Amino acid sequence: MTDTKVAIITGGGQGIGRATALELAGRGYHVSVCDLVVERAEAVAQEVRKAGQEGLAFSCDVSKRADVEKVVALTLERFGRIDALVNNAGTHTPMKVVDMTDEVWDQITDVILKGTFYFCRAVLPTMIAQQSGVIVNISSVWAWACGAEAAPYCTSKAGITAFTKSLAFEVGEYGIRVNAIAPGLVDTELYKSTSTQAGRDFLIGNCPLGRECTPEEVAKPIGFLVSNEASWVNGETLTVSGGLYTR
Repeated sequence: MTDTKVAIITGGGQGIGRATALELAGRGYHVSVCDLVVERAEAVAQEVRKAGQEGLAFSCDVSKRADVEKVVALTLERFGRIDALVNNAGTHTPMKVVDMTDEVWDQITDVILKGTFYFCRAVLPTMIAQQSGVIVNISSVWAWACGAEAAPYCTSKAGITAFTKSLAFEVGEYGIRVNAIAPGLVDTELYKSTSTQAGRDFLIGNCPLGRECTPEEVAKPIGFLVSNEASWVNGETLTVSGGLYTR
């Protein structure tokens, strides 16, 4: 048991997940880092330890209930509590609907939507018993902006926004807050591997700030939503996009 707060971060081995793990470690959280590739999770857990907090690393496929429940059980076994959950894991395969296989659709929606559901369901009994907790889900501006060759991704991110609001209604009475972040252009491995330079340049040209943001610039608002400074923010989706799609 520890008095320090504890966070679980999915997709924590790189990008926004890594930046969030370090942001929360800097705010005094022990962190369970989950990633499909355990070596990436361990590298980030080591960075958490260097920041002065405990870091646990887990190989976790968020679309598999057994993996999710194991992470939650082992986190509770080590720390005795869970104060924050950041559902960041995601995937994307550009493909037109007419060409899309069942497997591609299922993989994307299972990771983004089902994985978020699995983790929320798994941590809620503990947070309800504590009468406290914060959940931050990662949506996207693509939840409403949408785009070609991204139907399951856009659909899943829109679902995250609705799920966030619905869950906030359910668990607010227990002192649990549920919010979402909707990033725009973020310089991450997934973004770069599933987009073209021409596409990125077009979007940058339509962003009032005229650039992509760093993962750390998304992690800071996540840190805010997790903190007591956001104690009256609930059921919201905060857009962090540099003004993209405001024109």
